[in-house]
Amino acid sequence: MNSNEPEENKQAEATEAVETATEETAETTSTAELGGAEAVLKKAAEDMAKWFVIHSQTGHEARVKTALEQRILSLGMEHKIFQVVIPTREIVVVKKGKKTKQKERVFPGYILIKMIMDDDSWLVVRTTEGVTGFIGAGLKPSPISEKEVNAIMKFVQQEQPK
Repeated sequence: MNSNEPEENKQAEATEAVETATEETAETTSTAELGGAEAVLKKAAEDMAKWFVIHSQTGHEARVKTALEQRILSLGMEHKIFQVVIPTREIVVVKKGKKTKQKERVFPGYILIKMIMDDDSWLVVRTTEGVTGFIGAGLKPSPISEKEVNAIMKFVQQEQPK
């Protein structure tokens, strides 16, 4: 019997190693599957989101965007508020005979935001410092169409003649 004990110990250790490896593989697979499922859910949520326009103090758009992005992260609203855009484009300005590039705001005082509108996301945006309100009829913000957003983005990306 003593001669079988080392062999049984080796077999038990091998079985335990296989079980451990199997468990680790199962954990890795479920994590990868969750990551994929999470990405699909986020994509679906982003597809449900609509573009809104918020009004801010003119000249303070960049500060409002930074404050809004910080609030989104600190309050954990990444799953409802996806994108904040200040429509700007580069223009060439001639000053004292020299050409220089400057960023020009396409709509001064306005910021585009892609979000799923509900009471929580509305409150996060509305109570951000520098935001004076949403654009829309009455108290309810009105989303703008994807076509309008695409036209704005296309205009922003156009290069000015040199």
